Amino acid sequence: MELDKPKNVYPEGYISPELRVKPNLNLGKTQITDKIRVSSAAIFYENWFGVYYQYETWIFSTDPIQKSVMVIHGTCGGDIDEKMVVKTQHIHERMANNLLKKFKDGSEN
Repeated sequence: MELDKPKNVYPEGYISPELRVKPNLNLGKTQITDKIRVSSAAIFYENWFGVYYQYETWIFSTDPIQKSVMVIHGTCGGDIDEKMVVKTQHIHERMANNLLKKFKDGSEN
């Protein structure tokens, strides 16, 4: 007795999400102290909300004075949006400069 061959459950030309994932784009990284870092990126997502880039800035902190924070600047479907890149980089720079002033002046340490 011969077993039936498994049927292809995907339509012809289907590319699995693992193979079509676009790269994330690093938009900035600033080390504030040995315990605080600011990072910004355009993160690619493909989920039930759709296919899009989300523009994010993170403050990663193990310092008890500064909390870790995530700021989402916006999302754009499809490819990288240059206006969102500029906006994210601008906000990254402002956040990093404010933290540098706060922590490098010694006012918090």
